[in-house]
Amino acid sequence: MNQPALAGVESFAMLVGRNCRERRVQLEMSQTELSERSGVTASYLSRIENGRGNPTLELLDSIAGALGCHVVDLFRE
Repeated sequence: MNQPALAGVESFAMLVGRNCRERRVQLEMSQTELSERSGVTASYLSRIENGRGNPTLELLDSIAGALGCHVVDLFRE
């Protein structure tokens, strides 16, 4: 019974990760640079970008700020 909800969370994590990576690449920014600007470790950024992290809204806000966008932009399809 939990699988459909879990599948939704996993696809949502993939969406956020993909948007984060795409924005970072557009800005020609390395994960290390984004890490320094956002205060999130490079290893955790990698997990987020690969859809394996479970960041808090506060962390996503820090990442979005470092990417020069709004946190809601990370949620867009």
